[in-house]
Amino acid sequence: MKRKTIYDVAQEAGVSITTVSRAMNGTGYVSEDTRKRIEKAAENYRPVAVAREMKMQKSKTIGIGPCPLSHPPEQIPESSGK
Repeated sequence: MKRKTIYDVAQEAGVSITTVSRAMNGTGYVSEDTRKRIEKAAENYRPVAVAREMKMQKSKTIGIGPCPLSHPPEQIPESSGK
């Protein structure tokens, strides 16, 4: 089954993409009737995390790098704690 996009939800509900976004995010005014149509049309909708991260310019991804070869963990001096 093809993943449903916000464009598909808007088309199925007979509203604009902006209206779908407002209804889903709870911002701006959307009538109760329109909100119900959007909720019904969005039953199998799931936002794409990468697209949202790009739009918000935030990511929940962390980077982990390898230990540098010039200082393997066993060669790093421990602090004396004094």
